[in-house]
Amino acid sequence: MFKSKHNQMYLAVAVIAALAAPEKAVASAVTEEALAHLQLANRLVHSGKHEQAIAEYQAAYGLSPNGQIGLYSRKALVAYGINPDAAANSQAASEIQRQSNEAKLQAFQHSNDQIKTTERTAKSQIDRIESEKTAAVNDVIANPSIQYSVVPTYGYSLYRTPFGFRRYAPAAVVSTIDPVATQARIDGVNNRAQQLEKSVKEDAADKAERLKEAAQERARLIDESASNLQTQMSGKGVKLNPTGTNLYIRSYR
Repeated sequence: MFKSKHNQMYLAVAVIAALAAPEKAVASAVTEEALAHLQLANRLVHSGKHEQAIAEYQAAYGLSPNGQIGLYSRKALVAYGINPDAAANSQAASEIQRQSNEAKLQAFQHSNDQIKTTERTAKSQIDRIESEKTAAVNDVIANPSIQYSVVPTYGYSLYRTPFGFRRYAPAAVVSTIDPVATQARIDGVNNRAQQLEKSVKEDAADKAERLKEAAQERARLIDESASNLQTQMSGKGVKLNPTGTNLYIRSYR
């Protein structure tokens, strides 16, 4: 980068001149960390370690681009022929992308967690339906449907009437299990349980689909926000300060 000692000395003088304001005057207006980078950069310039000084000026500018330390650091970088905004924009763009990916991952993880909760709830409901179905079927078996029939008995009896004696064959009423009706009741219990389980499964599937769509929409919005931030940092539209920029805190100038 530096072709001769003469150029190095010239740059050092230019940088120091750009930093003529006393550091104590700006100490209260910037963070201690930015000031530490600036002071280290100045010492490196005096030592002729320009590559390391540039890195420290960039760090100071990145921490306080709009403060006095940022102004001094910017002048120093410009004296070195470096555009400080380009590096800051690149770093901010990388950070925005990292935050975007992290936010999308969290959105999908949250969706998956909710889907798993929905599935567990549905399984619990189905288990309860199965338990109630088994109890209902057992109750039908223990109390089956009864059918009644009249069965004639052997022999006959006489009874007096105004017209004389008459005879009749006595009959008995017999109760037996009605297998058809009993099976119909069991089938009804099974059908009702099947319909309930179907409804639970459909509701769970619908909710899971809505959760997936919500996560996808959230990811789309995050991508859109990240793209807007990067566009604004490129100078199109509202100019966005790259330092401090993320998906949640935006610093405009």
